[in-house]
Amino acid sequence: MEEYELFDKNTQAIIYGFQQRAIQRMIDFDYLCKRDTPSVAAVIRPTQGAAVSYHKTFWGSKEIVIPVYKTLQMAMKKHPNANVMINFINTAYNTTYKEISILFFGNELSTHLLAEAVLVIMICLIMVFAIISIYYIFNQIKETDN
Repeated sequence: MEEYELFDKNTQAIIYGFQQRAIQRMIDFDYLCKRDTPSVAAVIRPTQGAAVSYHKTFWGSKEIVIPVYKTLQMAMKKHPNANVMINFINTAYNTTYKEISILFFGNELSTHLLAEAVLVIMICLIMVFAIISIYYIFNQIKETDN
């Protein structure tokens, strides 16, 4: 199996849940680390009315915009370079189970769940490990078929 580096200087994330302060802090950290581009590629906000909107934020002293999408599928289509999803939705179990299962069979997008309740995090981690296992087995079967 090919080596895969999870995070590097080009890693970009799709943020699930509109947490303005967290987004700005991530971009501030990127700027201080002298990254060429912000690590936040897009934001998912399923409760917004429009399919696409934009969030203004700062890159150093310069103002930039981050696209905000209603669906994960649209964000992934528009940002194929994003390989990490960070979930800030408190109802991670209900929100992410379906999304993660779609992701692992269509894209190599790692998932980091940030929720408030420890129980929710544990349930989500168990689901993520199960889906990763299924993804790994699926790839092994796919490789043996080729």
